[in-house]
Amino acid sequence: MRIIGNDPSVPRQTQEIASGTLPNGKPVVVNSDGTVSVVSETTVTQSVGAAVARDDGAEATLGYYCSAAFDSSNNKVIFVYRDNGATGRAIVGTISGTSISFGTPVEFQSNNIAETSVTFDSSNNKVFIAYQHAANGDYGTGVVGTVSGTSISFGTPVSFNNGYTSKISATFDSSSNKVVVAYRDDSQSDYGKAIVGTISGTSVSFGSEVTFNAGNTVLINAVYDVNANRTVIVYRDMANSSYGTAVVGTVSGTSISFGSEVVFESADTRAISSAYDSDNQKILVAFKLASNNTGHAIVGTVSGTSISFGSKSQFTTNNVDVTRTVYDSAAQKCVILYRNQTTSPYSGRIFIAIISGTSV
Repeated sequence: MRIIGNDPSVPRQTQEIASGTLPNGKPVVVNSDGTVSVVSETTVTQSVGAAVARDDGAEATLGYYCSAAFDSSNNKVIFVYRDNGATGRAIVGTISGTSISFGTPVEFQSNNIAETSVTFDSSNNKVFIAYQHAANGDYGTGVVGTVSGTSISFGTPVSFNNGYTSKISATFDSSSNKVVVAYRDDSQSDYGKAIVGTISGTSVSFGSEVTFNAGNTVLINAVYDVNANRTVIVYRDMANSSYGTAVVGTVSGTSISFGSEVVFESADTRAISSAYDSDNQKILVAFKLASNNTGHAIVGTVSGTSISFGSKSQFTTNNVDVTRTVYDSAAQKCVILYRNQTTSPYSGRIFIAIISGTSV
């Protein structure tokens, strides 16, 4: 590589060795041998199995405020939800081929709950659920679950925020062996906050709350970057023109500290979700633009206590509602799921995301 020019007022140019033909105007990536080539498109086969409902008579089937996590110790998936009676329940799923079967739902909170978020602590082989306990002042609450066969049992719930708590998202920090919960503290001007939880047996204890955004914070999604040993929180910053924003957190003991906030989309950003791609060591963020409801994705790279982003890529022109982004470790690809509201009835759609460098 040769850099041309040293005048700071003039954009710097580079000369590279091309690998193949480089059409004018096409994006390129730097290869491992130092050459550059056009970003390639990859065709991936997508298929889904049949939907399976788990019905408990009077209860809603995986009703409202659902979340899910994978228990890598037992090779089970855990679904957490609120039933029609507003009871908090969890259910263990077993995957076989393209099918899934379920055990019996287990109650983790007997009275009114709202939002839920579940993650798996691989150091203790425990499931951790964070949720809004609506019957107890909407306090932010956490509980530890233990999977055995096709069932799950729970310890005693513990509050982590004694105030109205919403927009909850939990993740597991495998470097410090802690859970991190990000949320909006509605009792303090809707600030975005985070707290560190330590699991011991069937109990969880929490450190002190830390503010990561001193303003109205919604659509909070926390994910852990294994390579950087950092937690990344993405969110819609209502205090800054509803821009899509990210911040990097570092756990130390029972506390967490944050770097500077970074805007990844300078427009009203909604339906935000994220996942960590361990093959590419990148964060993938999916979202929709409020201006036209189209779906987009962008790649983030964590360095120290900051994160930088490539250019966004549109994955659909359809009217997008909710998005979910997950990483498939077998396929080594991120998967974006969204609800298509372009035509009625609304449908669930899937895209496989191919990351190359800082592009998707």
